[in-house]
Amino acid sequence: MKLTKKYFIGEEYYKLLDIVFKEADIFEFTIKEEAVTINFRNILNKNRLDDAYAEFLKPLEEFLIERIKSNENLVKEFEPNYKIHIFRYKAINRSKEVLKTFTDHAFGWKMCETPEYLTFYKNKKELLTIVEDEDEIYIYKDGEDTIYPLIKNHDNWKQRPDY
Repeated sequence: MKLTKKYFIGEEYYKLLDIVFKEADIFEFTIKEEAVTINFRNILNKNRLDDAYAEFLKPLEEFLIERIKSNENLVKEFEPNYKIHIFRYKAINRSKEVLKTFTDHAFGWKMCETPEYLTFYKNKKELLTIVEDEDEIYIYKDGEDTIYPLIKNHDNWKQRPDY
């Protein structure tokens, strides 16, 4: 199921996070290596990647489960030749509060180049993905019965005709 909305701003965005965090046990986002400045030989300096995102990654550090670098097309949208860095975190209330400090809009991340695909999981199954640069939210099968009804029935949103 796909929602293409711009209503998830301010308190509505924070409520969306509250709903998703009640179900999720892990969240992640990806960063394309190509989005980070490289040197004149076209070789990424690891420190540049870390420096570029340190302001945002540092507050999440205590919740980090793993960091994966892959050439695989894990998010299904990137071209296969992209190098992707995946940052996977525990989805707990404290990490949710850190996420809330990054932006007040589901499609408003402002980290250098936008991180991609804020995705939430429960028991390793995808629940929901926010595609920041496309203004889209995907709710997967495992989130349709739990997350979507809460979004649809939320007082501020249920009057909206495009839900």
